[in-house]
Amino acid sequence: VERLPLMITPRWVSVPSQPIGIRDLLRMLVAAIEMPGTGSRVLEVGGADVVSYSGIMREYARQRGLRRVMVPVPVLTPRASSLWLRLITPLEAQAGRALIDSIRHPTVVAGRDARDALGIRTAPLRDAVAQALADTRSAGTGVGLLVDSRAVWVDVPPAAAFAAVCRVGGRDGWFLGGGWLWRMRGAVDRLIADDGGQHARRQQGALKVGDAVDYWRVEAIDPGRRLRLVAAARLPGRVALDFAVRGAEGGTEIRQTAEFDAAGIVGLAGWYGAKPVHRLIFGGMLRRVARAARRERTTAGG
Repeated sequence: VERLPLMITPRWVSVPSQPIGIRDLLRMLVAAIEMPGTGSRVLEVGGADVVSYSGIMREYARQRGLRRVMVPVPVLTPRASSLWLRLITPLEAQAGRALIDSIRHPTVVAGRDARDALGIRTAPLRDAVAQALADTRSAGTGVGLLVDSRAVWVDVPPAAAFAAVCRVGGRDGWFLGGGWLWRMRGAVDRLIADDGGQHARRQQGALKVGDAVDYWRVEAIDPGRRLRLVAAARLPGRVALDFAVRGAEGGTEIRQTAEFDAAGIVGLAGWYGAKPVHRLIFGGMLRRVARAARRERTTAGG
């Protein structure tokens, strides 16, 4: 779903299943351990919805904002499908390939034994997919998540380094050296900003969650340690820029991480197409953040 706008789907995508969110499964396992009584019994577990595998893929596509067309064919076997997936999915899809190899029969819960015995109400597919996506994003393991991370050490205390990071945007720009590069970046932002380019830096230095920083928004801030921005732009995916500051070896390490949660093949193509300039943009930005940190120390008399 993440890679292919048009999918040739085998017969197994119409096989009914009852997917369950991992959190619900863990809750059921814990509850099963604590069940009173002796002896053994089989409790079949599943989510709230019975859907086909194509239904699961459509729900995933809907939540990722992807338009996907599925064309069913009668001859593609699960084994052939798993071999095809090896060509178009990352190594993390090994579990998915094993699952496809095993799809032969419907996997639907017979009765309500587990839900009645354990007293646990499982989430519908819509909520389970949303939670899974949120979990992978927070863990930095999203299916479409692309990362450019780099760090620099500066001989300044963490407070000076974080103060420099928090000056990003506004009159200080984005540490891209000013001039034509900064003006070009601003023109592009005005074209793609979700709100028509009405963002502005509220105040220099002090930031809080929700603040606008030019065409970005503060998603998280841990004073003295971390600043995370998300782009307010119409892009084929979600862009975040994260700065983390920590004391290291008598100075400070500043780690800058750009994350692009690419939505589909267009997002992936855009990221890899721009990869040659990432070193110029992100590397140059981090070097100038380090210089600003040193100036911050000098200004403060450190």
